[in-house]
Amino acid sequence: MNKEDICKELLSFMNTPEMQSKEASWNQLQAKLNQNKGETLVRKMPWLIRRGWAVAAAVIAVVAVFFFNPDEQTRVASKNDIEIVTLPDGSRVTLNENSEIAYNPSWENRVIELKGEAFFEVKKG
Repeated sequence: MNKEDICKELLSFMNTPEMQSKEASWNQLQAKLNQNKGETLVRKMPWLIRRGWAVAAAVIAVVAVFFFNPDEQTRVASKNDIEIVTLPDGSRVTLNENSEIAYNPSWENRVIELKGEAFFEVKKG
């Protein structure tokens, strides 16, 4: 048995297609493409993935409202230690233990809510 016969025998076990010309391959490809030409492929996402996208969009919306809300107040609380906070105008507030301060970061008017004890070093102006 020569090498050519061995190769033909191996190829017959693998069910490989016979070699064809470029034109025949091209015509075969065109026929397959034309066969599905009028059909539109629609892929439906599984229910769980659609639900996941909806939940992700809702979470992003809530986070965006939470972080980009202009009426939001910044709150700083001291648990068991003294906390020093610098306000947007440069004033400093020293919060005692278990105290909390809240203010609007846009600082349109100097309104501060304080719960507990604090020492203020107010900057002039």
